[in-house]
Amino acid sequence: MQLTHLATTSKNGGCPELYASDRDTYVVQGTRVTDPGLLGRWSTPLMQHEAVVEIPRHLFALAALAAADSAVVVDSGRGTYLVRGAAVTDADALATVRERGLPDHETVVQIAGAVLAPTGSA
Repeated sequence: MQLTHLATTSKNGGCPELYASDRDTYVVQGTRVTDPGLLGRWSTPLMQHEAVVEIPRHLFALAALAAADSAVVVDSGRGTYLVRGAAVTDADALATVRERGLPDHETVVQIAGAVLAPTGSA
């Protein structure tokens, strides 16, 4: 999977990051969420291949995108979004993300391109 960097809110690289993939998906890097209270924001439990990351709301705005699918992106209620998606395991994609910085407490998830919509159309 090839990634194109779209946006970050970090001044030093690393988390959070937003990428577009060559598979009509987005890859989101953020802080790994393990808190049961936050994970409970979805009515269905996580699948084995899924993970959740937390990112600042304005990361999507930097890429001129807005959350459009509450089954994947939910408001944490504390100034951030929780993003649920397939944990990225593709070696090329992970290498790209690691080049920009991927601390141990962070991970990356892949979401469908249709999950995000241009600002104003959501």
